[in-house]
Amino acid sequence: STEITTLIDDIEQSAELLGGVFDWDVAQKRLDELNALSERQDFWNDPEQARKLMAERQQLETGIATVLELEREASDGRELLELADGDEHMIEDLSASMKRLRARAAQAHLQPLLPGGP
Repeated sequence: STEITTLIDDIEQSAELLGGVFDWDVAQKRLDELNALSERQDFWNDPEQARKLMAERQQLETGIATVLELEREASDGRELLELADGDEHMIEDLSASMKRLRARAAQAHLQPLLPGGP
């Protein structure tokens, strides 16, 4: 279906735009650093700093996971569309799933703009 292909294209574009926010190597390295810091015995000696670092860690984890999820589900959607081969019920289900995924992608674009968002 052309509609589903367009939805998947939109989702992939959103994932690419969201992924552009990250320098993947730097983001992963920073996440590794934050994980190592959080495991230190003295990590919570400065609770305010610890909370800031944990918030940064959560933001990185969420951002990376969101982009990877969008990419994976869009790819799965393309495969399912090929398998549907005219099965209207399967196409309707896939269309609904891709619409929900596109809405999640749009929400992910807004998150950094919301107070307390990643």
